[in-house]
Amino acid sequence: MVVLSGHRHVVEVFFHALPLALLLAVLGRSIKESNTTIVIWLCIVFVSSLEPVLVHLRMGSSVYVGVFVFVFTLGELYVFRRYDFISMYSFRLVFYIWWHVTWGYLRLRWLF
Repeated sequence: MVVLSGHRHVVEVFFHALPLALLLAVLGRSIKESNTTIVIWLCIVFVSSLEPVLVHLRMGSSVYVGVFVFVFTLGELYVFRRYDFISMYSFRLVFYIWWHVTWGYLRLRWLF
């Protein structure tokens, strides 16, 4: 779990928090002059597409996996916007516990 946590920390920063912060910093002036909520959500949608496009689809994952990761990341960034980075990070870790541990165990029990 330590390796997974360390790896996810890097991904959360480089694929989510940092691009969102940079994009919002670049667009900072236009945010002041337009509807802030719309600009922030456009940035969130754009940043949500980075991980599925750059990692999953380029590695040959299915479109289904790419769409799932996009929607999941959208949820993560919503949690980040609403709460904080720790909440966003915890959101993904809880999902990993459910998917890789609980569902992994049940899947093996049911199939074999």
